[in-house]
Amino acid sequence: MVPCERFEGIWEKMERVEQLDEAESLSGREVADTTKGLGGAAAEITPFVGEFFEQRNRSLLEAEMGLGEYSYVFALAYHEQLLDETIHQELFTEGGLFSQETMATLRTILTRQLERLTVGGADDDLRRQLEDEIDAMKRDPERVPWQDGLPAPIEISLEPHREQLDRVFCKATVGIALDHSSRRALIIALY
Repeated sequence: MVPCERFEGIWEKMERVEQLDEAESLSGREVADTTKGLGGAAAEITPFVGEFFEQRNRSLLEAEMGLGEYSYVFALAYHEQLLDETIHQELFTEGGLFSQETMATLRTILTRQLERLTVGGADDDLRRQLEDEIDAMKRDPERVPWQDGLPAPIEISLEPHREQLDRVFCKATVGIALDHSSRRALIIALY
C-alpha cells in the first residue's frame, strides 16, 4: 500500500491543475503554487513507475510467478473493481484497461485452460464457459475476463480472501500494475 499512497499523493498534485480551470478567480500565488506542485509531481512520476515495476517484479520472483499468471490472478481477484467505470474514466484516455499484450496473455491463459479439459464428463460446463468467454474476448478486445461473472469455482475460491483483497486494491495504480514496460505506464501516469 506504500506505493499506492505515494502515487495518490502525486496524482492529487496533478489534479490541482484541473481545479484551476474550474476556479472563477485565482490569485497569482495560487497559480504559482499549483504550477510548482505540478512540476514536482511530473518529476516524481518517472522514478515512481520504475520503483513500482521493480517492487512488483521482485515480488513476483519471490512468489515464483510470471507476469502472465499474475495478470490472470489480478483480473480474477479484482474482477468487480476492474468493471467500475470510474477507473476507466480517471485513468485512460484511449485504449482498454489492459494493454494489448496483457489482453493477449489473458486470452492465451483461457485457451490453455480449455485445451487441458477432457472431452465429456464433469468438465463440460466449464468447457462451454471457457469457449464462450474466449469468443466474447475475441469479439471485444477490451473485455475483462469473465466480465459477466466469474465461474462459481473461482468465486468460491476467492471468497475467503475477499476482505483482504478489497483492502489492498489500489485504484491509483491499477492502470500500471499489469504493464510489461514503463512506456504505457508513464503515458497513463502523465495523463
